[in-house]
Amino acid sequence: MLDAQEVLSELNFERLAGSPGEKKALELIGGYLKKLHLEYQLEPFQLNSFDTGHAQIKLGEKVYPAHPFGLTQATNVQGDLIFLENAKVIFHNRSAYPGKIIISKNYSRKYQQYLVAGEVKAFILIGKPFREAHSISVRQKKFAEGFVPAVVVDYDVGAELSKFSGQSVTLHINQHAEKRTAHNLVVNISGKKTDENLIISCAHYDTVARSPGITDNGGGVVALLKIAEYFSNHPPSRDLRLVWFSGEELGLLGSYDYVQKHLAEIKNRLMMVLNIDVAGDDLGVNEMVVMGTRELLGYVSGIAREKGVYFNAGLNIYSSDGVPFSVYEIPSVNLGRYGGKNSFRIHTSGDNPEYISSRGLEPIISSAVNILNRCLNAEVFPFVPEIDAELKEKLEKYLWQSTFNPPHLHWTPHYKK
Repeated sequence: MLDAQEVLSELNFERLAGSPGEKKALELIGGYLKKLHLEYQLEPFQLNSFDTGHAQIKLGEKVYPAHPFGLTQATNVQGDLIFLENAKVIFHNRSAYPGKIIISKNYSRKYQQYLVAGEVKAFILIGKPFREAHSISVRQKKFAEGFVPAVVVDYDVGAELSKFSGQSVTLHINQHAEKRTAHNLVVNISGKKTDENLIISCAHYDTVARSPGITDNGGGVVALLKIAEYFSNHPPSRDLRLVWFSGEELGLLGSYDYVQKHLAEIKNRLMMVLNIDVAGDDLGVNEMVVMGTRELLGYVSGIAREKGVYFNAGLNIYSSDGVPFSVYEIPSVNLGRYGGKNSFRIHTSGDNPEYISSRGLEPIISSAVNILNRCLNAEVFPFVPEIDAELKEKLEKYLWQSTFNPPHLHWTPHYKK
């Protein structure tokens, strides 16, 4: 029997999409699938990725460490430091800081258009207190269009730097970004053909820079392997497809690519996506977010309770690999676990195996298997693929803000940008 914690200990390394770490992870996952006698395919796709770099900020004789945003190229920038307690000021005082280096505790990707238009030289994001600076990346479209160089610093470093607002600083970034190839890994488990309906269960296996990503999303990786183990021994009545996506951390790139390549099949027979993203906290709270209907929400949350697992469940957006399917009204059930030491340290090197346990993994694994088992083997498939109207406008707004492009929808748009 596959030991989930043993797999996690082997996954304890950075897995940037398109990097040698991704290749190592693919070999590891593929090795376990071979032991289960399951065949798999690799589906390549192109993306902009990078080698994890480093940065530093010089102020007089003092030097402060920083983490460059993912996809930021090597550069040297000098300018006066301007501390903004709330960087949303740039929406109101447009082009007020030309040639300056802004430091602030809040940041959103939509800030970039105002930073670029205002000829800001660089942006320094102050990380959260009581943990190291997290990793963040710019989106693919902004990489192509051009963006202001940006870094993240630890909270204490940011607190000190903010006191020097108005003084000249130099920002040095050493990092390389380029076009690369990443891969989704796909496994088909054929059903006994009650009908042609298909369910996809998925998890992303890539990480952000500097993080081994044990809860985000090593926990999802091993949960999907346990699902593979169960259904390889208990063939379902309907077809099940398992997909380990790459590029999630750079903007759901693997799942967007998958949807476009399999669009006809998705429209014709895909009924649901079950996605696992963040799992393993020894002490935590189980979360279920359904991007679908209230009928589906009640059905799957009830199934989980049958096995003694209680989820905080709701109908909402879950920023993960179920999203690209949603524009075709394919619902997704997203399972995660939060509230422990590891999930608190998501996107940092602190997301490691130290605070992961079997009791942190088991609720997600058992619930996923039970939900899939019930749906795949039901005599009449228990729901139709739909998304409630109350969720559609929220999805449209999310898609605009996450991709910076108008979404291609299978319904009449509600949200006007």
